Amino acid sequence: MKCWTLTLLLISTVASGQSGFNYYKRADRVGSTNEKAFTYFKKAYYDHMWNWTKTGSDSAVYYLQQAIHEDSLYGAAYAFLGHVYKFKTYDGDDQDEFKNQKWFAQKAIKLNPKLGDAYTLMATVKWTEGDKASALDYLRKAVKIEPDHVGNYIWLGMRLATIPEKIDSAIYYFHKIMKMDPEYGQAYMKLANLYDDHKVYDSALFYYGKVIKHYENVRPRDLRMVNGYLYSSIILKDHFKNYHLAEKNLKTYVSELALTDFMVKDESLMEAYGLLANCYAKMAELEIESLIQHNEKILKEYPKDYYRTFRVIDSYRALNNDSINSKFVLPLVKRLREIATTDEEKVGSLLFQVEILEQANNLPDAIQQLTDYNSKNPRTLFVLMESGRLHAKAGANKKALAFLTEANKSLQTDNDRMIFRTSLAHKDFDNIRENKEFKKVLK
Repeated sequence: MKCWTLTLLLISTVASGQSGFNYYKRADRVGSTNEKAFTYFKKAYYDHMWNWTKTGSDSAVYYLQQAIHEDSLYGAAYAFLGHVYKFKTYDGDDQDEFKNQKWFAQKAIKLNPKLGDAYTLMATVKWTEGDKASALDYLRKAVKIEPDHVGNYIWLGMRLATIPEKIDSAIYYFHKIMKMDPEYGQAYMKLANLYDDHKVYDSALFYYGKVIKHYENVRPRDLRMVNGYLYSSIILKDHFKNYHLAEKNLKTYVSELALTDFMVKDESLMEAYGLLANCYAKMAELEIESLIQHNEKILKEYPKDYYRTFRVIDSYRALNNDSINSKFVLPLVKRLREIATTDEEKVGSLLFQVEILEQANNLPDAIQQLTDYNSKNPRTLFVLMESGRLHAKAGANKKALAFLTEANKSLQTDNDRMIFRTSLAHKDFDNIRENKEFKKVLK
Protein backbone atom coordinates (compact mmCIF):
# COMPACT_ATOMS: atom_id res chain seq x y z
CA MET A 1 0.00 0.00 0.00
CA LYS A 2 1.31 3.36 -0.95
CA CYS A 3 1.93 5.58 2.04
CA TRP A 4 2.75 9.24 2.18
CA THR A 5 4.78 10.74 4.98
CA LEU A 6 4.14 14.35 5.59
CA THR A 7 5.45 16.52 8.38
CA LEU A 8 2.54 18.74 9.26
CA LEU A 9 4.05 21.96 10.50
CA LEU A 10 2.34 23.68 13.36
CA ILE A 11 0.03 26.17 11.69
CA SER A 12 -0.15 29.39 13.61
CA THR A 13 -3.53 30.47 12.27
CA VAL A 14 -6.01 30.57 15.11
CA ALA A 15 -8.83 28.06 14.51
CA SER A 16 -12.19 29.66 14.06
CA GLY A 17 -15.28 27.44 13.96
CA GLN A 18 -17.47 28.09 10.91
CA SER A 19 -15.14 30.75 9.50
CA GLY A 20 -15.73 29.23 6.06
CA PHE A 21 -19.50 29.34 6.44
CA ASN A 22 -19.50 32.84 7.91
CA TYR A 23 -17.12 34.27 5.29
CA TYR A 24 -19.98 35.47 3.09
CA LYS A 25 -21.34 37.59 5.92
CA ARG A 26 -18.14 39.64 6.13
CA ALA A 27 -18.75 43.12 4.82
CA ASP A 28 -15.00 43.85 4.85
CA ARG A 29 -14.40 41.05 2.32
CA VAL A 30 -17.51 40.53 0.24
CA GLY A 31 -19.66 43.52 1.19
CA SER A 32 -20.97 46.38 -0.93
CA THR A 33 -21.36 50.08 -0.33
CA ASN A 34 -24.97 49.44 -1.26
CA GLU A 35 -26.55 47.71 1.74
CA LYS A 36 -29.43 46.38 -0.34
CA ALA A 37 -26.99 44.73 -2.75
CA PHE A 38 -25.17 43.11 0.17
CA THR A 39 -28.49 41.84 1.56
CA TYR A 40 -29.28 40.21 -1.77
CA PHE A 41 -25.78 38.71 -1.82
CA LYS A 42 -26.17 37.11 1.62
CA LYS A 43 -29.64 35.91 0.78
CA ALA A 44 -28.31 34.21 -2.35
CA TYR A 45 -25.78 32.24 -0.33
CA TYR A 46 -27.40 31.50 3.01
CA ASP A 47 -31.05 31.18 2.02
CA HIS A 48 -30.63 29.48 -1.35
CA MET A 49 -27.19 28.29 -2.44
CA TRP A 50 -26.55 26.61 0.90
CA ASN A 51 -29.43 24.23 0.15
CA TRP A 52 -27.28 22.62 -2.59
CA THR A 53 -30.30 22.05 -4.80
CA LYS A 54 -31.09 23.02 -8.38
CA THR A 55 -33.92 25.30 -7.29
CA GLY A 56 -31.59 26.79 -4.69
CA SER A 57 -28.92 27.54 -7.27
CA ASP A 58 -31.51 29.02 -9.62
CA SER A 59 -32.75 31.31 -6.85
CA ALA A 60 -29.16 32.23 -5.96
CA VAL A 61 -28.62 33.36 -9.55
CA TYR A 62 -31.69 35.56 -9.32
CA TYR A 63 -30.63 37.26 -6.08
CA LEU A 64 -27.05 37.76 -7.26
CA GLN A 65 -28.40 39.39 -10.39
CA GLN A 66 -30.48 41.63 -8.15
CA ALA A 67 -27.34 42.48 -6.15
CA ILE A 68 -25.50 43.43 -9.34
CA HIS A 69 -28.50 45.45 -10.47
CA GLU A 70 -28.24 47.43 -7.21
CA ASP A 71 -24.45 47.71 -7.46
CA SER A 72 -23.02 47.19 -10.93
CA LEU A 73 -19.46 47.37 -9.53
CA TYR A 74 -20.01 44.59 -6.98
CA GLY A 75 -17.01 42.32 -7.66
CA ALA A 76 -17.89 39.70 -5.05
CA ALA A 77 -21.33 39.25 -6.58
CA TYR A 78 -19.82 38.64 -10.03
CA ALA A 79 -17.37 36.08 -8.58
CA PHE A 80 -20.08 34.33 -6.62
CA LEU A 81 -22.37 34.25 -9.64
CA GLY A 82 -19.63 32.62 -11.70
CA HIS A 83 -19.16 29.95 -9.03
CA VAL A 84 -22.90 29.29 -9.01
CA TYR A 85 -22.87 28.79 -12.76
CA LYS A 86 -20.07 26.26 -12.23
CA PHE A 87 -22.17 24.43 -9.65
CA LYS A 88 -25.10 24.37 -12.05
CA THR A 89 -23.06 22.54 -14.69
CA TYR A 90 -22.63 19.55 -12.37
CA ASP A 91 -26.01 18.10 -13.28
CA GLY A 92 -25.25 18.17 -17.01
CA ASP A 93 -28.25 20.36 -17.88
CA ASP A 94 -26.45 23.70 -18.20
CA GLN A 95 -23.27 23.04 -20.17
CA ASP A 96 -23.60 26.39 -21.95
CA GLU A 97 -23.10 28.19 -18.64
CA PHE A 98 -19.31 27.79 -18.92
CA LYS A 99 -19.05 30.79 -21.21
CA ASN A 100 -20.55 32.92 -18.43
CA GLN A 101 -17.97 31.76 -15.90
CA LYS A 102 -15.00 33.24 -17.74
CA TRP A 103 -16.69 36.61 -18.26
CA PHE A 104 -17.71 36.82 -14.60
CA ALA A 105 -14.18 35.84 -13.48
CA GLN A 106 -12.60 38.57 -15.58
CA LYS A 107 -15.16 41.09 -14.37
CA ALA A 108 -14.68 40.15 -10.71
CA ILE A 109 -10.88 40.40 -10.86
CA LYS A 110 -11.11 43.80 -12.56
CA LEU A 111 -13.59 45.15 -9.99
CA ASN A 112 -12.01 43.59 -6.90
CA PRO A 113 -8.41 42.43 -7.42
CA LYS A 114 -8.11 41.59 -3.71
CA LEU A 115 -10.92 39.02 -3.69
CA GLY A 116 -9.81 35.41 -3.45
CA ASP A 117 -13.06 34.06 -4.91
CA ALA A 118 -12.42 35.96 -8.14
CA TYR A 119 -9.13 34.10 -8.63
CA THR A 120 -10.50 30.68 -7.65
CA LEU A 121 -13.21 31.21 -10.26
CA MET A 122 -10.67 32.09 -12.93
CA ALA A 123 -8.62 29.08 -11.85
CA THR A 124 -11.67 26.89 -12.48
CA VAL A 125 -12.02 28.39 -15.95
CA LYS A 126 -8.35 27.75 -16.75
CA TRP A 127 -8.55 24.21 -15.39
CA THR A 128 -11.56 23.49 -17.57
CA GLU A 129 -9.65 24.83 -20.57
CA GLY A 130 -6.80 22.45 -19.79
CA ASP A 131 -4.34 25.12 -18.64
CA LYS A 132 -3.48 23.58 -15.27
CA ALA A 133 -0.35 25.67 -14.71
CA SER A 134 -2.28 28.93 -14.98
CA ALA A 135 -5.05 27.51 -12.81
CA LEU A 136 -2.58 26.72 -10.02
CA ASP A 137 -1.03 30.19 -10.35
CA TYR A 138 -4.45 31.78 -9.84
CA LEU A 139 -5.15 29.57 -6.83
CA ARG A 140 -1.84 30.42 -5.19
CA LYS A 141 -2.57 34.09 -5.80
CA ALA A 142 -5.95 33.67 -4.10
CA VAL A 143 -4.23 32.15 -1.06
CA LYS A 144 -1.68 34.94 -0.98
CA ILE A 145 -4.37 37.64 -1.17
CA GLU A 146 -6.64 36.06 1.46
CA PRO A 147 -4.57 33.64 3.54
CA ASP A 148 -7.34 33.28 6.15
CA HIS A 149 -10.09 32.24 3.70
CA VAL A 150 -10.48 28.45 3.77
CA GLY A 151 -12.35 28.51 0.46
CA ASN A 152 -9.11 29.40 -1.32
CA TYR A 153 -7.26 26.47 0.22
CA ILE A 154 -9.96 23.92 -0.57
CA TRP A 155 -9.74 24.74 -4.28
CA LEU A 156 -5.95 24.57 -4.20
CA GLY A 157 -5.99 21.26 -2.35
CA MET A 158 -8.56 19.76 -4.72
CA ARG A 159 -6.50 20.65 -7.80
CA LEU A 160 -3.20 19.50 -6.32
CA ALA A 161 -4.82 16.19 -5.34
CA THR A 162 -5.15 15.32 -9.04
CA ILE A 163 -1.41 15.72 -9.69
CA PRO A 164 0.56 12.66 -8.49
CA GLU A 165 3.70 14.58 -7.52
CA LYS A 166 1.64 17.12 -5.57
CA ILE A 167 -0.31 14.71 -3.35
CA ASP A 168 1.63 15.60 -0.20
CA SER A 169 0.93 19.27 -0.78
CA ALA A 170 -2.78 18.57 -1.18
CA ILE A 171 -2.81 16.65 2.10
CA TYR A 172 -0.98 19.52 3.77
CA TYR A 173 -3.56 22.07 2.65
CA PHE A 174 -6.51 19.93 3.72
CA HIS A 175 -4.99 19.60 7.19
CA LYS A 176 -4.28 23.32 7.24
CA ILE A 177 -7.97 24.00 6.62
CA MET A 178 -8.92 21.68 9.48
CA LYS A 179 -6.77 23.73 11.81
CA MET A 180 -8.11 27.01 10.50
CA ASP A 181 -11.74 25.89 10.70
CA PRO A 182 -12.42 22.49 12.31
CA GLU A 183 -16.06 22.72 11.21
CA TYR A 184 -15.32 23.15 7.50
CA GLY A 185 -16.66 19.80 6.26
CA GLN A 186 -15.27 19.99 2.75
CA ALA A 187 -11.72 19.57 4.07
CA TYR A 188 -12.58 16.16 5.55
CA MET A 189 -14.54 15.16 2.46
CA LYS A 190 -11.81 16.08 -0.02
CA LEU A 191 -9.09 14.41 2.04
CA ALA A 192 -11.22 11.27 2.26
CA ASN A 193 -11.77 11.42 -1.51
CA LEU A 194 -8.01 11.72 -2.05
CA TYR A 195 -7.22 8.64 0.04
CA ASP A 196 -10.11 6.78 -1.59
CA ASP A 197 -8.84 7.57 -5.09
CA HIS A 198 -5.37 6.34 -4.19
CA LYS A 199 -6.65 3.14 -2.53
CA VAL A 200 -5.55 4.08 0.99
CA TYR A 201 -8.88 2.78 2.23
CA ASP A 202 -8.27 2.77 5.99
CA SER A 203 -7.45 6.49 5.92
CA ALA A 204 -10.32 7.22 3.54
CA LEU A 205 -12.73 5.44 5.87
CA PHE A 206 -11.40 7.39 8.85
CA TYR A 207 -12.06 10.75 7.19
CA TYR A 208 -15.43 9.69 5.80
CA GLY A 209 -16.24 8.99 9.43
CA LYS A 210 -15.30 12.61 10.19
CA VAL A 211 -17.58 13.70 7.35
CA ILE A 212 -20.48 11.75 8.83
CA LYS A 213 -19.88 13.27 12.28
CA HIS A 214 -19.85 16.70 10.65
CA TYR A 215 -23.18 16.00 8.96
CA GLU A 216 -24.72 14.75 12.20
CA ASN A 217 -23.40 17.40 14.55
CA VAL A 218 -22.47 20.68 12.83
CA ARG A 219 -25.20 23.24 12.32
CA PRO A 220 -26.22 24.71 10.01
CA ARG A 221 -25.98 21.37 8.26
CA ASP A 222 -23.97 21.08 5.06
CA LEU A 223 -26.06 18.74 2.91
CA ARG A 224 -23.05 17.80 0.82
CA MET A 225 -21.68 15.91 3.81
CA VAL A 226 -24.48 13.35 3.55
CA ASN A 227 -22.36 11.66 0.88
CA GLY A 228 -20.07 10.47 3.65
CA TYR A 229 -22.57 7.68 4.27
CA LEU A 230 -22.52 6.64 0.62
CA TYR A 231 -18.77 6.75 0.03
CA SER A 232 -17.92 5.01 3.32
CA SER A 233 -20.38 2.22 2.54
CA ILE A 234 -18.62 1.48 -0.75
CA ILE A 235 -15.30 1.05 1.04
CA LEU A 236 -16.86 -0.99 3.84
CA LYS A 237 -18.52 -3.29 1.32
CA ASP A 238 -15.79 -3.69 -1.28
CA HIS A 239 -12.61 -3.55 0.80
CA PHE A 240 -13.45 -4.50 4.38
CA LYS A 241 -16.35 -6.90 3.69
CA ASN A 242 -18.28 -5.21 6.49
CA TYR A 243 -21.66 -5.59 4.82
CA HIS A 244 -23.73 -4.93 7.93
CA LEU A 245 -22.18 -1.52 8.61
CA ALA A 246 -22.31 -0.71 4.91
CA GLU A 247 -26.02 -1.56 4.95
CA LYS A 248 -26.56 0.66 7.98
CA ASN A 249 -24.82 3.62 6.33
CA LEU A 250 -26.70 3.14 3.08
CA LYS A 251 -30.08 2.97 4.81
CA THR A 252 -29.24 6.16 6.69
CA TYR A 253 -28.15 7.77 3.43
CA VAL A 254 -31.39 6.84 1.67
CA SER A 255 -33.59 8.04 4.53
CA GLU A 256 -31.71 11.34 4.86
CA LEU A 257 -31.59 11.98 1.13
CA ALA A 258 -35.27 11.23 0.71
CA LEU A 259 -36.09 14.28 2.84
CA THR A 260 -34.13 16.64 0.58
CA ASP A 261 -34.09 18.09 -2.91
CA PHE A 262 -30.35 17.53 -3.29
CA MET A 263 -28.85 18.45 -6.66
CA VAL A 264 -28.20 14.85 -7.74
CA LYS A 265 -30.79 13.14 -5.56
CA ASP A 266 -32.24 10.78 -8.18
CA GLU A 267 -28.87 9.50 -9.38
CA SER A 268 -27.62 9.15 -5.80
CA LEU A 269 -30.66 7.15 -4.68
CA MET A 270 -30.29 4.91 -7.70
CA GLU A 271 -26.69 4.16 -6.74
CA ALA A 272 -27.57 3.65 -3.08
CA TYR A 273 -30.36 1.16 -3.82
CA GLY A 274 -28.04 -0.76 -6.11
CA LEU A 275 -25.37 -0.91 -3.40
CA LEU A 276 -27.93 -2.04 -0.84
CA ALA A 277 -29.01 -4.86 -3.11
CA ASN A 278 -25.39 -5.92 -3.53
CA CYS A 279 -24.85 -5.80 0.26
CA TYR A 280 -27.82 -8.08 0.81
CA ALA A 281 -26.52 -10.46 -1.84
CA LYS A 282 -23.09 -10.55 -0.18
CA MET A 283 -24.60 -11.06 3.27
CA ALA A 284 -26.72 -13.87 1.86
CA GLU A 285 -23.58 -15.51 0.44
CA LEU A 286 -21.94 -15.42 3.87
CA GLU A 287 -25.01 -16.86 5.56
CA ILE A 288 -25.25 -19.61 2.94
CA GLU A 289 -21.61 -20.48 3.57
CA SER A 290 -22.35 -20.68 7.31
CA LEU A 291 -25.31 -22.96 6.58
CA ILE A 292 -23.14 -25.19 4.40
CA GLN A 293 -20.48 -25.49 7.10
CA HIS A 294 -23.10 -26.28 9.72
CA ASN A 295 -24.78 -28.89 7.53
CA GLU A 296 -21.48 -30.53 6.63
CA LYS A 297 -20.76 -30.88 10.32
CA ILE A 298 -24.17 -32.49 10.92
CA LEU A 299 -23.73 -34.92 8.03
CA LYS A 300 -20.28 -35.89 9.25
CA GLU A 301 -21.46 -36.52 12.80
CA TYR A 302 -24.61 -38.38 11.73
CA PRO A 303 -23.80 -40.01 8.37
CA LYS A 304 -26.74 -42.45 8.43
CA ASP A 305 -29.36 -40.39 10.23
CA TYR A 306 -32.35 -40.28 7.86
CA TYR A 307 -34.21 -37.50 9.68
CA ARG A 308 -31.21 -35.18 9.99
CA THR A 309 -30.26 -35.70 6.35
CA PHE A 310 -33.82 -34.88 5.34
CA ARG A 311 -33.69 -31.66 7.37
CA VAL A 312 -30.36 -30.70 5.77
CA ILE A 313 -31.87 -31.15 2.31
CA ASP A 314 -34.92 -29.14 3.33
CA SER A 315 -32.73 -26.27 4.57
CA TYR A 316 -31.02 -26.09 1.18
CA ARG A 317 -34.29 -26.27 -0.75
CA ALA A 318 -35.62 -23.30 1.20
CA LEU A 319 -32.93 -21.16 -0.47
CA ASN A 320 -34.52 -21.75 -3.89
CA ASN A 321 -31.06 -21.59 -5.44
CA ASP A 322 -30.35 -23.62 -8.59
CA SER A 323 -26.63 -23.81 -7.87
CA ILE A 324 -27.22 -25.07 -4.32
CA ASN A 325 -29.78 -27.59 -5.58
CA SER A 326 -27.34 -28.95 -8.15
CA LYS A 327 -24.35 -29.07 -5.81
CA PHE A 328 -25.98 -30.26 -2.60
CA VAL A 329 -29.65 -31.20 -2.86
CA LEU A 330 -29.52 -33.73 -5.69
CA PRO A 331 -26.49 -35.65 -4.29
CA LEU A 332 -27.97 -35.61 -0.79
CA VAL A 333 -31.34 -36.93 -1.86
CA LYS A 334 -29.54 -39.91 -3.41
CA ARG A 335 -27.79 -40.39 -0.10
CA LEU A 336 -31.14 -40.18 1.66
CA ARG A 337 -32.45 -43.07 -0.41
CA GLU A 338 -29.34 -45.11 0.37
CA ILE A 339 -29.73 -44.75 4.14
CA ALA A 340 -33.51 -45.32 4.15
CA THR A 341 -34.34 -48.50 6.07
CA THR A 342 -38.12 -48.71 6.52
CA ASP A 343 -40.63 -48.98 3.66
CA GLU A 344 -42.00 -45.60 4.62
CA GLU A 345 -38.53 -44.03 4.39
CA LYS A 346 -37.82 -45.74 1.08
CA VAL A 347 -41.02 -44.50 -0.53
CA GLY A 348 -40.72 -41.08 1.06
CA SER A 349 -37.13 -40.57 -0.12
CA LEU A 350 -38.06 -41.75 -3.63
CA LEU A 351 -40.95 -39.31 -3.91
CA PHE A 352 -38.76 -36.58 -2.46
CA GLN A 353 -36.15 -37.27 -5.15
CA VAL A 354 -38.79 -37.29 -7.87
CA GLU A 355 -40.16 -33.96 -6.68
CA ILE A 356 -36.69 -32.38 -6.78
CA LEU A 357 -35.92 -33.78 -10.23
CA GLU A 358 -39.24 -32.50 -11.53
CA GLN A 359 -38.58 -29.04 -10.15
CA ALA A 360 -35.19 -29.16 -11.87
CA ASN A 361 -37.05 -29.84 -15.15
CA ASN A 362 -35.49 -33.29 -15.34
CA LEU A 363 -38.71 -35.19 -16.00
CA PRO A 364 -37.09 -38.17 -17.78
CA ASP A 365 -34.86 -38.95 -14.79
CA ALA A 366 -37.77 -38.52 -12.39
CA ILE A 367 -39.84 -41.02 -14.42
CA GLN A 368 -36.89 -43.41 -14.59
CA GLN A 369 -36.52 -43.42 -10.79
CA LEU A 370 -40.19 -44.34 -10.47
CA THR A 371 -39.90 -47.00 -13.17
CA ASP A 372 -36.92 -48.61 -11.44
CA TYR A 373 -38.77 -48.72 -8.14
CA ASN A 374 -41.96 -50.08 -9.72
CA SER A 375 -40.01 -52.91 -11.31
CA LYS A 376 -39.07 -54.17 -7.84
CA ASN A 377 -42.13 -53.01 -5.91
CA PRO A 378 -45.02 -53.19 -8.39
CA ARG A 379 -47.97 -52.45 -6.11
CA THR A 380 -46.87 -49.39 -4.08
CA LEU A 381 -49.85 -47.06 -4.21
CA PHE A 382 -48.19 -43.66 -3.98
CA VAL A 383 -45.46 -44.63 -6.43
CA LEU A 384 -48.09 -45.81 -8.94
CA MET A 385 -50.06 -42.60 -8.53
CA GLU A 386 -46.98 -40.45 -9.09
CA SER A 387 -45.96 -42.56 -12.08
CA GLY A 388 -49.37 -41.96 -13.62
CA ARG A 389 -49.17 -38.22 -13.08
CA LEU A 390 -45.66 -37.77 -14.50
CA HIS A 391 -46.41 -39.89 -17.57
CA ALA A 392 -49.54 -37.79 -18.16
CA LYS A 393 -47.43 -34.65 -17.80
CA ALA A 394 -44.93 -36.06 -20.30
CA GLY A 395 -47.75 -36.78 -22.77
CA ALA A 396 -47.46 -40.60 -22.44
CA ASN A 397 -51.19 -40.97 -21.93
CA LYS A 398 -51.43 -44.73 -22.45
CA LYS A 399 -48.79 -45.43 -19.81
CA ALA A 400 -50.35 -42.87 -17.50
CA LEU A 401 -53.70 -44.64 -17.65
CA ALA A 402 -52.01 -48.00 -17.10
CA PHE A 403 -50.36 -46.79 -13.89
CA LEU A 404 -53.60 -45.20 -12.67
CA THR A 405 -55.45 -48.44 -13.29
CA GLU A 406 -52.87 -50.33 -11.24
CA ALA A 407 -53.09 -47.74 -8.51
CA ASN A 408 -56.86 -48.11 -8.45
CA LYS A 409 -56.46 -51.83 -7.92
CA SER A 410 -54.09 -51.17 -5.00
CA LEU A 411 -56.61 -49.16 -2.98
CA GLN A 412 -57.30 -50.87 0.34
CA THR A 413 -58.88 -48.31 2.67
CA ASP A 414 -61.33 -45.45 2.45
CA ASN A 415 -58.43 -43.10 3.17
CA ASP A 416 -56.54 -44.56 0.17
CA ARG A 417 -59.57 -43.96 -2.04
CA MET A 418 -59.96 -40.37 -0.83
CA ILE A 419 -56.28 -39.59 -1.46
CA PHE A 420 -56.40 -41.23 -4.89
CA ARG A 421 -59.50 -39.34 -6.03
CA THR A 422 -58.07 -36.05 -4.73
CA SER A 423 -54.82 -36.62 -6.66
CA LEU A 424 -56.76 -37.06 -9.91
CA ALA A 425 -57.81 -33.40 -9.74
CA HIS A 426 -54.21 -32.38 -10.49
CA LYS A 427 -53.82 -30.21 -13.60
CA ASP A 428 -51.32 -32.67 -15.08
CA PHE A 429 -54.29 -34.94 -15.84
CA ASP A 430 -56.19 -32.30 -17.80
CA ASN A 431 -55.10 -33.68 -21.16
CA ILE A 432 -56.64 -37.10 -20.41
CA ARG A 433 -59.53 -36.01 -18.24
CA GLU A 434 -62.12 -36.72 -20.97
CA ASN A 435 -60.61 -40.11 -21.76
CA LYS A 436 -63.00 -43.02 -21.14
CA GLU A 437 -60.39 -45.01 -19.28
CA PHE A 438 -59.65 -42.04 -17.02
CA LYS A 439 -63.34 -41.59 -16.24
CA LYS A 440 -63.53 -45.28 -15.48
CA VAL A 441 -60.65 -44.98 -13.02
CA LEU A 442 -62.25 -41.90 -11.52
CA LYS A 443 -65.47 -43.87 -10.79
